[in-house]
Amino acid sequence: MNSKIIQIIKMISKYSLYALLLQCLFMSVILASGANAQYKSVKEVNVSLNSGSVTLSEVFRQIESKTDYTFYFHNKDVKTKQLITLNNDNQKTVADVLQIVSQQAELKFKQVNNNISVSKLKRNSGEQQIVISLVDVDISGKVTDENNQGLPGASVVVKGTTNGTTADLEGNYKLSVPEDATIAISFVGYKTIEILVGTQSTIDIQMEVDAEQLDEIVVVGYGTQKKSDVTGSVVRVTTEKTQDLLNSNILQSLQGSVAGLNIGTPDQPGESPSLRIRGTNSISADNSPLIILDGIIYNGSLNNLNANDIASVDILKDASAAAVYGSRSANGVIILTTKRGSSEKPTFNFKVNYGMSNPVKLIDVLDGPGYIQKILDYREANAQEADPNNITDYLTVTEVNNYNNGKTIDWYDELVQQSTTQNYDMSVSGRTGKTNYFISGTYYDEKGIVENDNFNRKTVRMNLTNEVTSWYKVHVKSSFSSLDYSGVPVDLTYALSPYSNYYEDGTTDVLEYFPMEDPFFRHPYLNLQVDDSDVRNDLWGMISSELDVPFVEGLKWTMNYAVNKRDRNRNQFQDNTLAITQNGLALKENYNNYNWLYDNILNYNKAFNNKHSIDATFLYSREYRRATETIARSTDFFNQKLGYDNLGLG
Repeated sequence: MNSKIIQIIKMISKYSLYALLLQCLFMSVILASGANAQYKSVKEVNVSLNSGSVTLSEVFRQIESKTDYTFYFHNKDVKTKQLITLNNDNQKTVADVLQIVSQQAELKFKQVNNNISVSKLKRNSGEQQIVISLVDVDISGKVTDENNQGLPGASVVVKGTTNGTTADLEGNYKLSVPEDATIAISFVGYKTIEILVGTQSTIDIQMEVDAEQLDEIVVVGYGTQKKSDVTGSVVRVTTEKTQDLLNSNILQSLQGSVAGLNIGTPDQPGESPSLRIRGTNSISADNSPLIILDGIIYNGSLNNLNANDIASVDILKDASAAAVYGSRSANGVIILTTKRGSSEKPTFNFKVNYGMSNPVKLIDVLDGPGYIQKILDYREANAQEADPNNITDYLTVTEVNNYNNGKTIDWYDELVQQSTTQNYDMSVSGRTGKTNYFISGTYYDEKGIVENDNFNRKTVRMNLTNEVTSWYKVHVKSSFSSLDYSGVPVDLTYALSPYSNYYEDGTTDVLEYFPMEDPFFRHPYLNLQVDDSDVRNDLWGMISSELDVPFVEGLKWTMNYAVNKRDRNRNQFQDNTLAITQNGLALKENYNNYNWLYDNILNYNKAFNNKHSIDATFLYSREYRRATETIARSTDFFNQKLGYDNLGLG
C-alpha cells in the first residue's frame, strides 16, 4: 500500500514538472536559480559615509543601510557610544572604514559572507584587524528513492536558510553552498536527510520511506485507523506547542492551525468562541460540530474543559469521515482525547500564567465641543433653531451647570480598565505496573476590560486505566468544573452626555442615579451594586471496558457508559434604590440537564497475507436526556433583607 502511494506521488511530481517546463517554454520565461548566492568581500564593496565625528553605532548603522552587511557584537566588548572621526578622503571601501574604526576603537572584524562579527582587539598581539571568509562550494548529485529511481521535485536546501533548489526530472540537482554547510533533502512520504557538505563536491542521496508518516494513527468514528487508509478529510492536532499559552478554551489553541476550521473571537470573559468547519451549512439551524470526548459523544460546553488536559484533537471535516455519527455530524466532528500517564515514575507539573491586555481600539466618543456641535447639527437637520449663542436653551439643567463650569467627563475613560488573566494548573501522571493514571486541577480567573465583567473557573480531572489481563482493560474517567459568571458588568452602550454628573451634587461618593436627567439612562456603575450570582457546574464521568476476545483473533468488544450532569443557578436582586419603580426586583433561574449514553461496539480487524484486510464495526448505542428549567420573578418587596432568598416577601 505504501509503495503504491509513493509511486503515485512520484508520477504526479514528474508530470507536474513536465507541465511546468512546457509553460516556461511557451511563455519564454527564463528562470534564474536562487541557489547561487554570491557574496562580496568588504574590500570590493564601496561605501561613502559622512565626514566628521560620529558614534560607533552610527557608523555600523550607515554601513548596514548602504550595503548588505550586518554587524554582530557583544555590548560588553564594544562601546557603541565612542566617537569615530571619519574622513572621506580615506574612505573607498567598507574595509577602509573598518580599518579606521579598528585603529581608533581597538576592534577587530571577521567577515563571514554578509555577516561581520566585531570583537575586542588585543594590543600588540599581532592579530589581523580584518579577517575575510568567503567560501562557496559547488555541489551536485542525484536524489533517488529506495529502488534507485530518480525523485523529481525533491527539495535540497541549506539548513537554516532559504538557499536551495529542487531536483530535475531525473532527480539531479546542483547547488552552491557556504563552507561547512549542512544540506537538508526532503520529499513527501520520505524521511528528511541532513548531510554535512565538508569537502564533498558530489553528494548522491538515497531517500528512506517514512513509514511513520503514512502509518500515523488518527481517531475516527468509534475507533482509530492509519491515516493512509482514511479516504475522508481527517486532521490531527497535538497540543504540545500550545501548552504554555494562556488559553481559557481548547478552541483558542486551535486558531489558525487547521485549514477550514473557523474559530471566532469571544466578546467577553468566559464566552466560548464560535466554531465552524468549512463554513456555515444552515441559516436557521445549529452549525456547531459534534463533540466527541474520549470516544463518546459529549453534550456539554467546551468551556467546561481545561485546555491543558487535552492531548490531541482530531477534526473530521467531510461527510465520508463523519458519516458513522449520522445526521448529528452534518457540521463535522471534533474528537478530543485527554491525557494519560506515560512514565513509570510520577510526573508532577505545575504551571502559573499571568497576562494583561488592553483594548486595541475604542469607539471615538464626543468630547464637550463635539457634543455641542452634534446638538446644533441635529436641530438644524430637523428645522429647529440652532443658534450657538442659545446653546444653554437646548441642554438639560445638569448639562447647563456643567457647561458653564467647564466640567466634562469621559465615560469610556472611567469605565474601561486593564484586563488581567491568571491561570494555575497542576497535574500528576504516570503508570505503575498495569495501572495508568492522570490527575489534574486548575484555577482560571479572568477580568474583562470593563469592571465587574469577570469569569472564574475551577476544574478537576481524573483518568485511570487498569489492564486486568492481557486481553481485558478497564478505563474510568471523570471531571468536574465550576464556572462563575457572577456580577453585572458596567454598560458601555449608554450614550451619556459628557456634561452629565458622575456623583450627586454636593457629594463625592453617592452616584447620580440619572447622570443626564434621562430616565432611560441610569448610572453605569450602579450595576456594581446589583446582587448577582451565576454559577454553572458540570459533572462528567465515564466507565469503559475493552475486551480482546482471546479465542477469535482481531475481534474486540468495547463498552462505554458516560453520565453528564449540568446545572446553572442564577440569582439576582436589585433593592429599591436600584429598581426604584418596582420597589425591588428579584430573579431566580435554575437549569438542570442530565443525560447518559451507552455504547456497545464490536470491531473485527484482520489482515490476510499482508495484502488484504477486513475492518468491520458494529454499534449499538442508546442515549437518554432530561432537562428542566425554572424561572421565578418577584417585585414590590415590603422587606428586602433576604433579597432573592425569599421571593415570597415580594
